[in-house]
Amino acid sequence: MVWGCSVALVNPSGDYPLMDDWVYGLVVRNILETGQFRFISPASTNLFTQAYWGALFCLPSGFSFVALRLSTIVLAALGIASLYSIIREIGCSKILATLAALLLIFNPFYLSLANSFMTDVPFTAVLMICLYTYTVALKHDSNIHLAAAFLLGLVALGIRQYALIFIAGLCIGLLLKKGLDWRSLSLSAGAMISAAGLQLLYQHWLQASGQTAGSDPVTASYFKGFNSLLNAQHLDKIVSIFIYIGAFTLPILFTYAARLLAQRTPRLRHALLALAACIGLAGASILPHYQLPRFGNILIHSGAGPLTLRDSYLLELNYPAMNPWIFGLWNMLTNLGYLGFIILSILLVQAVVMTGKHFRLHLPSPPQAPGTLSSQTENLPSTNAPYWLVAAMSFSMIIYIIVLSIGHIFDRYLLPLYPAAMILACALLRCAPLIFSQTSLPTLITGRAAAGCLLIGLIGFYAYFSIASTHDYQAWTRARWKALQDLVVTKNISPRLIDGGYEFNGWYLADRNYRTKPDKSYWWVDRDDYMIASGPLKGYKEIARYPFQRWLPNEAKPILTLKKDPIPTRQPTKQ
Repeated sequence: MVWGCSVALVNPSGDYPLMDDWVYGLVVRNILETGQFRFISPASTNLFTQAYWGALFCLPSGFSFVALRLSTIVLAALGIASLYSIIREIGCSKILATLAALLLIFNPFYLSLANSFMTDVPFTAVLMICLYTYTVALKHDSNIHLAAAFLLGLVALGIRQYALIFIAGLCIGLLLKKGLDWRSLSLSAGAMISAAGLQLLYQHWLQASGQTAGSDPVTASYFKGFNSLLNAQHLDKIVSIFIYIGAFTLPILFTYAARLLAQRTPRLRHALLALAACIGLAGASILPHYQLPRFGNILIHSGAGPLTLRDSYLLELNYPAMNPWIFGLWNMLTNLGYLGFIILSILLVQAVVMTGKHFRLHLPSPPQAPGTLSSQTENLPSTNAPYWLVAAMSFSMIIYIIVLSIGHIFDRYLLPLYPAAMILACALLRCAPLIFSQTSLPTLITGRAAAGCLLIGLIGFYAYFSIASTHDYQAWTRARWKALQDLVVTKNISPRLIDGGYEFNGWYLADRNYRTKPDKSYWWVDRDDYMIASGPLKGYKEIARYPFQRWLPNEAKPILTLKKDPIPTRQPTKQ
């Protein structure tokens, strides 16, 4: 119900593409018209399974971006339900599972991208369904569910190549649960070989059928980045990634940190709090460098969604004037993110240590004297604890963060890390000693009511920002496409005479052989006699304007339709 209300408030109505999903829309349209998958585009994602999922939703009434967005919204709902079910399956409370689900719903990346046909939310949602099936399989020792989990991993691989990392994480967890015997080793190796082989076969087929030309530049950038893995720039990216994750998962991380303190002695607890305060004060000097938003694409200073028009995106003109409240919002998110960065670092260290201790149990050890306790079994959770899920999530997160840091990164690439971090924190809570059940978070801080108000306030803040910023981007896009429709349909202006922005020119005029022109936008502009913009431009006159309503306190600049001024001719002077 919360997800449905959020989508209704965002109001993603309108048959228009958003961001890169015009590329994927071309593939779906070709499937509907010819029955064939043709992916001739500059994109580097796999897309295969998502394209057929979107085509399924287009069957009742034909191709439309509304149907494609609906397919993503449905998958997003399944992803939210799966995240809730994972946390419940490992034994956490309904309150904690609900908190995690709400944080995913009101994550600005999840909500914004779910109202498009971009690959990020479908990939994350299928991963959550896969992880739920995997959790059921290992908790109840079900081979059927385990086979289904790896099959769903291959479905996720059909959307994005990053699924290889998470499939490897599932194999790590499986080895930890089943032991290092020939059966579990062969099963894990078979799963990884199948996934890697399928990926190589798919890329070979794309090249052999002429759908891609040469190697993938994104993949090439990753291989190049491994040569300088410890470069300061890469470490800077890793810190930024941690701050992003911390900023939007802090309530769950905060719960983990409070429970972690609850099992310590009062003296050690006070020492840890003092250390955290010192780290926080030290962070005050570096926070301006890590001010959000840092990575480009979805989150921008005026809200959510790239303003892909020539004046805003390329010339950096006509941005909406921002209320000072917006700058306070980014300062708040940065501070929350830095606190989350500290907790997330501790969480990953604890997860790696726990995983290492459990793996040592499967290694040969010297014989012990009767009646003595092996040092390998000290301080380990019970066998019913989801330590295998801790191993799978920590491995996947660490490798995924490293891969992102060495290549080209957009902020939307971080989306799978938000639910993964929440799952990892909840799994570690279940792996902790039973003393956690005796000392509650509110008692440790300032009381149950204060802690509840803090969490409700944070959820409300996330909800307002995500819904308002996504609504504003959809409203801005609708106004923009109304202006373009009036030009193309009502006035019968050819798209070749229009610079309507990245999505418009890509949808109508994309050409692999296009050569960019220095005086025009790079997105397949033939002539720019007409231009859609967010404000006036030199050399153009306004012929129409399309206002829209914003919910964030930014200046509501209308969309303008501009027409190039004719070059005045000089009159001959009389002799």
